[in-house]
Amino acid sequence: MGSDGSYYSLDEAKSTSLLNIICDGFLNTDNKKNLGDVSRKRHVFHRLALVDGGGELCHIVSQSDVIKFIYEHLDEFGSMGGCSAEELGFVRGEAYVVKVPPETPAVDAMVLMEERDISAVAVVNSGGEIIGNCSISELRNIMSEHFGSLALPVGEFLALEHGTEYAGYALTKGKDISGTSPKPSESGFKFAQDREMRQKSKSAPGHEVGQKLITCGQGTTLRAIMDKIVSHRLHRLYVCTDEMIPVGVITLTDLLR
Repeated sequence: MGSDGSYYSLDEAKSTSLLNIICDGFLNTDNKKNLGDVSRKRHVFHRLALVDGGGELCHIVSQSDVIKFIYEHLDEFGSMGGCSAEELGFVRGEAYVVKVPPETPAVDAMVLMEERDISAVAVVNSGGEIIGNCSISELRNIMSEHFGSLALPVGEFLALEHGTEYAGYALTKGKDISGTSPKPSESGFKFAQDREMRQKSKSAPGHEVGQKLITCGQGTTLRAIMDKIVSHRLHRLYVCTDEMIPVGVITLTDLLR
């Protein structure tokens, strides 16, 4: 009943190439299998329900399943596995990535996803560096009694979801969230410093909101990109500069295309 899944005949799938299933099933190039809510703009499907002649569900195949299969057979793609994100057209510029600052209310971030017909937005700090990823999966376990949390800034909302404190209130590169630099003699200095010490590991991007954010560089090869996506079970991978500025985002749909 949703707009991200569709049905596919099991008998048809048995006699159809993987390429055709990707095009006609997941990417829905002919737009004939959009059995979801036609009022929605999204026509790409993330999973296919394989049904037999009697309409009984036999299997569910997801985009992730297909990506994993392709990754395991990437040698058959020849030299393409060694092509970089930039060579493959995944580096599209900073303006291409849909992003929000951490002080944006979480509900506004959700509205933006709906308006842009995407499933996630990058959360970036005042310097444009990526500090988190906010996706519709954050709503997976939300109940009506939690709706009030959607009024929180998205940085705090994500930190709450991941069981930590938002580090944006702490010192970052010698500055607090306002961009000023408290002096060690100021009472606010120790407060910010203490909050920073209580954060989770800072060894990877995303620590500010309690996420382990996996990214790749502009020169990362297709093989390495798919390895990250498969091994970490990702639905998207942000392409970032050395300064952690997002200049592209690779989704499973992008890879299938």
